[in-house]
Amino acid sequence: MVAKLKSVLQNQLLPLALKPLIFAGLLFLIWWWNFNIFSIAIFLVGNFLLYIYPLMNSMVFFVSFIILIFLSLTSLFLVIGNFWVVSIVIFACTILFFLIIGLKNLHLTKKNYWYYLLNLCLFYGIFLNYFIEINDYFLIKLFLVFVISLLLFREFLKISTKQVSRENNILSLVLALLIGQLSWTVSWLPIGPIAGTNLLSIFVYSMENLITLRTEGKLKDKKVIAKNILVFCLLLIVIIFTSQWQIGF
Repeated sequence: MVAKLKSVLQNQLLPLALKPLIFAGLLFLIWWWNFNIFSIAIFLVGNFLLYIYPLMNSMVFFVSFIILIFLSLTSLFLVIGNFWVVSIVIFACTILFFLIIGLKNLHLTKKNYWYYLLNLCLFYGIFLNYFIEINDYFLIKLFLVFVISLLLFREFLKISTKQVSRENNILSLVLALLIGQLSWTVSWLPIGPIAGTNLLSIFVYSMENLITLRTEGKLKDKKVIAKNILVFCLLLIVIIFTSQWQIGF
């Protein structure tokens, strides 16, 4: 019985460990071949096959998967000249791919917790890419932030509430519009990319936390609401006072 259980666990964990390693190798290949079209094609096709098999839950996390692919390519392109930063980007994206595969194939327990972490990390990566070289293609980047935020919020609401509804679609649109407006506003502040990313990320964290509380029926508890407002204010204060404000006269 024990031997059989070990065999089952090995059969489950081997693909979970192997697929992210292949993902990392394909991403490294793009950098090594200097974004050659052939290497990008191999990366896209290879990772699609890694994700899609087995077919179960393929559409549940498909938005996160597509956004991770986009995030991986754009992040790698932005830091292509620095090997150590490239290594960090590949490692971070590989961890996110690990989470997606683990959630999709039911290898990870506490599904909601790990998906919440994945969702926030994807938002963080998109925001960071937006604020790096903010003046380059500003309107295009702002539009992409809006579209990606809309998709991520829709997926989050679908997984959190376990349903697709008109109310969820409207709420996703409203939140994405707020993110777009905040992204534009924060881009005018004299702060660095990380501080700007942190500001937008705590807003996403707070909104998604409120959605979770609403789903669990805890939104009417005044103590819970007060606690969340306090956490938001404390995080905001920490970010403001630890940011390097570049104000010139």
